Amino acid sequence: MGSSIGRCLLTGDVGPFSKSHIIPKSFMKRATKSPFKEWDGETRPKRSQTGWYDYGILGRSGEAMIAKFDDVAASCFVDNGFTYSKRRDPLKLDLLRDNFIDGYVYEISRVDTQSLHLFAISLLWRSAVTSLSGFEHITVRARRLEELRQMLLGTEPLSVGDFPAYFIVFDGARELIKMAPSKIKGHPFIRFFLDGVVCYVSPTRRVKTGLAFEQFYVGSDPGLLRVPCVSSASSDHLSFMTKSSNNLVNTFGNPFPDR
Repeated sequence: MGSSIGRCLLTGDVGPFSKSHIIPKSFMKRATKSPFKEWDGETRPKRSQTGWYDYGILGRSGEAMIAKFDDVAASCFVDNGFTYSKRRDPLKLDLLRDNFIDGYVYEISRVDTQSLHLFAISLLWRSAVTSLSGFEHITVRARRLEELRQMLLGTEPLSVGDFPAYFIVFDGARELIKMAPSKIKGHPFIRFFLDGVVCYVSPTRRVKTGLAFEQFYVGSDPGLLRVPCVSSASSDHLSFMTKSSNNLVNTFGNPFPDR
């Protein structure tokens, strides 16, 4: 498929569009040559080889900017062994071999937390601007969307409390299938599944203070990321696969909606 010409939604530059993954490739690796299943939160799981990508949102310069944030996230979670692709038993790919413990808070040091926060809001921005069918339910007000764009460009400062984000990791009880971004009823954040890691990011610029998960916001401790581990066997991720997300009710303020 040849590159079409258009205006990059991030930089405004006119030129060829790039093949832009909504969820970075590093978080979409398959265990085997067979396609994995992905679920868009609305219909039945489908088979896919590559994950979700869009040919009409980013030009080459915009893709290069976003790629830098993706690289920071990959360095943080893939290189440190938090993703399923790094936790599988090499002799039995359907088995996870790790020591992640439900309820434990893991710390990752020497993290570029500012860039990791920008990665989180880039997931939100990408999901809100794409026209892909699995993302219609991810909406951000036009004013907020422009603020996100300016933050990604570096023309507007980003603080810890701006579109706050935090991460969790699932334990190794079972591997959960890839899933498109989703909303959880009663929780003010949007959920992005990253191959065993989950990113939660707020679609509003400010979230009321005093939430139990505020202590885990990216950037709360510069250079340090605290990542709680939750149970995969009792997670809402499994519930998403068996019932409509509209029927799920989570308590507002629960720090880990996937528990």
